[in-house]
Amino acid sequence: DRSPSRGLGDVYKRQGDEAAGALAGLAYAFNAHLLTRFGHLQALHAECFPIVLYAIDRLATRAKLRDGVVLGVGLSLVGLTSIYQLAFAAGATVAGMLARATEWRRRPVATVVASGAGITLGVVLLAPMLVQYLTVSRQYGLARTVAETADYAATWRDYLATGGRLHYAWWSAPFFQDTAALFPGFTVALLGIAGCFAPREQQGRVRMMAAIGVTGVLMSLGPVVPGYAWLFEHIPLLQATRATDRWGVLALTALAVLAAYGLALVRARTVGATRQVITAAVLLLVTVEALRAPMAFRPTPVVPAIYARIAALPGAVLLEYPTYEGPAFSRNAPYLLAQTTHWKPIVAG
Repeated sequence: DRSPSRGLGDVYKRQGDEAAGALAGLAYAFNAHLLTRFGHLQALHAECFPIVLYAIDRLATRAKLRDGVVLGVGLSLVGLTSIYQLAFAAGATVAGMLARATEWRRRPVATVVASGAGITLGVVLLAPMLVQYLTVSRQYGLARTVAETADYAATWRDYLATGGRLHYAWWSAPFFQDTAALFPGFTVALLGIAGCFAPREQQGRVRMMAAIGVTGVLMSLGPVVPGYAWLFEHIPLLQATRATDRWGVLALTALAVLAAYGLALVRARTVGATRQVITAAVLLLVTVEALRAPMAFRPTPVVPAIYARIAALPGAVLLEYPTYEGPAFSRNAPYLLAQTTHWKPIVAG
């Protein structure tokens, strides 16, 4: 943040707070959800979503055409990574802009034009991919249903589940049963609450992140939330997703940013060695809470020669046995590795 300070010390001056930024980065990049999604490489590539958050903020505060371009580029990068993350980013954009309405309503025409241009750019850049989803849905009837999303909806248990070694061994293991890991950590949660009391100059961003977080929680609960079924039936992008519990990553993202504001607030009210000790302690605690170590790695297996023969078969489609689900899902990885030698379609992926 580079907004001017109003009495809270040098932390809120134009140079911003690098320690708070480091905390946001740690809490965002190493949250419980991402650290339990190693089987889904596309989920780990979450580096482009902050571009969308930046664009939303710029559109709300100044609404330049270039801010719309940044939004469009950010949405396209997120969408090319994962259709799920595109849905999350789109939802965050709507929630974030609504939360900043008191700001952008001062320049409604410029905001609508810049936002519309950005969204149009994103759709154009993503069109080659989105057309494929539409084609498969229409030709083969491949679309998710509300009933399916109910099976993958989050509950309160998901928000107490984490793969972090400390919490898992101490108390969280009973909650980690076919759930999405969405526990933010005690440090991030407490600082996130403190971040809600950031200076008045930052309250627009606080509202934005709070709205995005609440949106993530509500959408993660799926059909039990009134209005979800209607949204699902009328928004094609939602019909390309099934695991609604993954929307909870928006809540973790929001808390990561709010926690940074919380740390900045604490640092603004302390000085000298006390500030440095608190900063180091917070960064250490966030790291310890998220820690998943040691991690087990396996050597890359040799791809069997039979796949070279399959590559020469025209029109081949593979169904490989056994197929793995649940905790053993990652054991499907050798099938995906072998696919890079034959490039034939394989059932379920």
